[in-house]
Amino acid sequence: VQQPETVIDAHLAFMDAGCDVITTNSYSVVPRVFELCTGQRQEQEDGIMTLESLLTAACENACSARDRRPDKRVLVAGSLPPLAESYRPDCVGPYEQNLSSYRRIIKVIAPYCDVLLCETMSTVSEAKAACVAASEINNKLPVWVSFTLDEFK
Repeated sequence: VQQPETVIDAHLAFMDAGCDVITTNSYSVVPRVFELCTGQRQEQEDGIMTLESLLTAACENACSARDRRPDKRVLVAGSLPPLAESYRPDCVGPYEQNLSSYRRIIKVIAPYCDVLLCETMSTVSEAKAACVAASEINNKLPVWVSFTLDEFK
């Protein structure tokens, strides 16, 4: 939000290096983290920063980068990250709560994205909540899922 050109430049560098997909820079923009960091709001010069405004900015940055390279066929992947902590299956919240949070995120990001990326899921329940929310909000977008696995279990 504060340095969009820096984010756009990072996307452009990946595109110039030959990537086929850029992911929205919103991995930590989830309700729980936002509320912990800001108490749901953070004052800005031009008003109130919301979860939705941060998600929108991340999507707009990715789309801006894609649009600056019209000769490249790059997809924008909307990030659907873990809602609590990465790599911590013991911190995954209840299914219905996760479903609600993913719905909130997807309503904002889906219009900007070519694919939805459920990344570093640590439980099937968490991935299912993200996938169900995606199919409810926009069942035309492909949904990709990646899991993180514990090599010691």
